[in-house]
Amino acid sequence: MKEMKDRLTEMRKQAKLSQQDLTDKLFVSRSTVSRWENGELTPSIANLKEMAKLYGVSLDYLCGSDEPTRCLLYTSPSPRDKRQSR
Repeated sequence: MKEMKDRLTEMRKQAKLSQQDLTDKLFVSRSTVSRWENGELTPSIANLKEMAKLYGVSLDYLCGSDEPTRCLLYTSPSPRDKRQSR
């Protein structure tokens, strides 16, 4: 299991984003991203959710789990779900 700070850096680099690019997407300061990646601060749940969505991974994986689970975050049921339940 990786430390979250290492996973945050790894995923940002895999997405080919600079720290500044990520700050522009999350509306936080560059020093905040740097402190996350150095383990000095822990991102809020809201920021973790945004990063997981941005990178296409689960929160568990982003937080250090070894399973690279890819996921889609749904905010409401699809109209298709209603048709299938009839």
